[in-house]
Amino acid sequence: MFRRTHELDGDDLDEQQRLARIVLYRNVQTQIMKLRDSQFSLPRVTTTIASLNKLAKFGKSYEIYERPFTKICKPFLKSSGYGSREELCQGMFEIYGPYVWGILANHEIIPKSACQTLGFCKNTKKINVPSLLGNKPKEQPSSRSTTKRRKRTLQTEFRILHVTDIHIDDEYAQGSPTECGLIICCRTEYSGSGSAGQYGHFNCNTPQATLDVLIDAMRNLSQPPDFIVFTGDTAPHNIWSDSLESHKHHTEYVVDQLKTMISGVPVYPAFGNHEGFPSSMYHAELPETKIYNANISNWWSELFTMDEGNDETIKSAVYYATDTPVSGLKVLSLNTMFGYAWNYYVLLNDQTPQYKEQWDFAESILADARINNEKVVIIGHHSPGIETDIVPGYSTRYSELVHKYSDVILLQLFGHTHDDHFVLTSSPDVEVKTGVSFIAPSVTPFGGTNPSFRVYYLDEITHELLDYDQYRMNLDAANDGSPMVELVYSAMDEYDLPDMSAQSWHDFTNRLLEDDDLFNRYWNNKLTGTMQEECDQKCRLKEICKLRSSSWDVVDQCLKLL
Repeated sequence: MFRRTHELDGDDLDEQQRLARIVLYRNVQTQIMKLRDSQFSLPRVTTTIASLNKLAKFGKSYEIYERPFTKICKPFLKSSGYGSREELCQGMFEIYGPYVWGILANHEIIPKSACQTLGFCKNTKKINVPSLLGNKPKEQPSSRSTTKRRKRTLQTEFRILHVTDIHIDDEYAQGSPTECGLIICCRTEYSGSGSAGQYGHFNCNTPQATLDVLIDAMRNLSQPPDFIVFTGDTAPHNIWSDSLESHKHHTEYVVDQLKTMISGVPVYPAFGNHEGFPSSMYHAELPETKIYNANISNWWSELFTMDEGNDETIKSAVYYATDTPVSGLKVLSLNTMFGYAWNYYVLLNDQTPQYKEQWDFAESILADARINNEKVVIIGHHSPGIETDIVPGYSTRYSELVHKYSDVILLQLFGHTHDDHFVLTSSPDVEVKTGVSFIAPSVTPFGGTNPSFRVYYLDEITHELLDYDQYRMNLDAANDGSPMVELVYSAMDEYDLPDMSAQSWHDFTNRLLEDDDLFNRYWNNKLTGTMQEECDQKCRLKEICKLRSSSWDVVDQCLKLL
């Protein structure tokens, strides 16, 4: 079961140290096996982290952990629906092992703090959150509201086009396997079953043919957007066979697509977890990160006219703020990798100057906007919240910022999940809703999404959000010969909203509890019309808990009351 003990030997260790390391190694293997069996708890996770931390301090290479990593990796990937072929875990270990081991070997990680930071261990803090169980869904679906709402007037509005999660795969091959036992399929070198269509498959990333159809639809909108936001993720999901050169290639490739998307219209990008290398890992202090940040700054300079200081902050940690073509409106682009749960460098945030510098920068931009009577659109890859892989501390800090500057923040636009949903931001007392994070569905079909994009409509004078239109391409119909992008719904009409305020979206969650027809419409839209997953009553209540707050503590308490 264990590697032979001579693999743990070292010339720099005496006999007692070698024995101690062997004991630690076996102890960690035991703990990992228990974690593999989903026996997560604060004592078990902290014990594992503590043992790993001690073992790393002995200085032996990460390579001694290939076997226990594989034992936890293979069943985890299989249970997650990502396949279990040998090369998956081997490749990920080779790519990610040095980075994770470097964190453990070169830094003092406090186990309990690490467990809570990453969201494995729940906070015991008590919060007064009303139970959802007092509201019973009606047996019959209610009819749509007949309330008359103010009509939009094209002459007095401006438009923002939102594109996210392109994940282009220039190795996508029509006719290649769609079932291959890997995270993504549809490449000629993969073996398996099925046959990839011309426009993609739900197990695969985006072919150029699909991106072409969507871009053509964007260019032919009845009214062109005033600007475009791209909330990140350019590269495909082949994280087990990835390389720095591949990431550079795909990011440059997507930038070339974006800059010619609609002639004369600027594009404001945000940094996703599939931009840097390795995917999902980001630490601003690493020398290779600084080099890559400089590349990002050069690429992004082709998408919009940079304001003074943009190059500096992008090179520092890939965040910036800039004026837009709309008078009195700025875009603030945040690097949400500082809060991404699968980026283990978040354990070093307190030791990373750029983490605090980004928060200080965001606050200064919002404070100046208030003084200058301006509005700000915040964009990022990961929305705060429990469903978006953002750690609790980052979600809390972000929510505090939104609450403080809710009069200034006009929109919050994110991606990452590939789904169509939203998250409400609450004030510290939970009751007052101060913002809505709109999470748009992806361009890529990977994960079961019909390729999508969105257009927001705002009042040109007051900057009030008026509505949004959701567009998508039915992938099955496209592969059957009808590659057509359609307007599938407008938020105000689809959800019977009196306006687009945070309070209206909160009231909407109340109606989701009571109205079967409304919830089914919402759930169908969240899954972009694919309806690959059913949602029973328990699922429904969990979903509403997650929509209602960006705070992990609030959502946890809501879920405990179900």
